[in-house]
Parts: sequence; structure tokens; C-alpha cells
Amino acid sequence: MSNIKVKLGLIEELLEACRKTHPNEFFAFLGHDNTGKERKDYDFWSFEENFDYKYEKVVDHYIIVPLFYQVRNAVSYRSDLLPLGFSIAGTIHSHPSYSGRPSKEDLLSFEKRGFLHIIAAFPYQLNSIYFYDSRGRKIDVEYVD
Repeated sequence: MSNIKVKLGLIEELLEACRKTHPNEFFAFLGHDNTGKERKDYDFWSFEENFDYKYEKVVDHYIIVPLFYQVRNAVSYRSDLLPLGFSIAGTIHSHPSYSGRPSKEDLLSFEKRGFLHIIAAFPYQLNSIYFYDSRGRKIDVEYVD
């Protein structure tokens, strides 16, 4: 069982946004409630470097910031326009192709913010969505209501 949980309704809404912006990329930040309960099975001395894994997180909202530019295969945003106090869980962006594999640019951005990064590949269905940690490793998440 994953300690990262994502609201299914949120994922469905984000996939719809990806479909509407196709063939351009969609981009948004993911948010969590910031009150995750501590996991009992967490090993403090394990090699896991990301302390966010110590807590169960529920990704339950998103925020769209004004984009500097948006084209078929890239987006850029202004980080100074992020609201204060927003608990960033990670990002979601679409790939207008069938590939859910992160690019080098994706991997660099994953390292900057959050513990969960989602790539939604065309045709933007539940079976074409991929989850990665901040190091670009595939991870499992649990959908919740």
C-alpha cells in the first residue's frame, strides 16, 4: 500500500484539463493537506532520503499559475506567482504523445519541488498516467475518494 494517496476526482479533473489543452502541454502544481499522519512502518535509518515519505500524504487539490509560455512540448511558469502558504506536493503535466517517460528537462524540474510528479500521456486516461518521485523513479499511488 502506498503512503501517497491521490483523490480520484482530482485525477479525473486534471485528465480532462489535459484533453482540453491538447495538443499543447498542460501544467499545474499539486497540493496536499499538509497534515499527513506519521507512518508506523517508516524506517528512519533507511536509505530513503526524502522525508516526505515518512508521512502519509493526500494530494487533494491543484493550482494553475500564470504560464510564461505554453507550446506543444513545453511550458514555463513564474514561480514568484505561486501563492504563499501553498503546500506543494509536486506537479502534473501532459505529454501530447503516447510516452509517459520523463525527459531530461522533466527530471530536472522534478528535483525542484515536491515529492510526486505526474505525467499524463495521450489519450489522457487513467491507464496513461505515470507517477514519479522527485528523483524520477516510478512510484505507486493509491486513489482515494
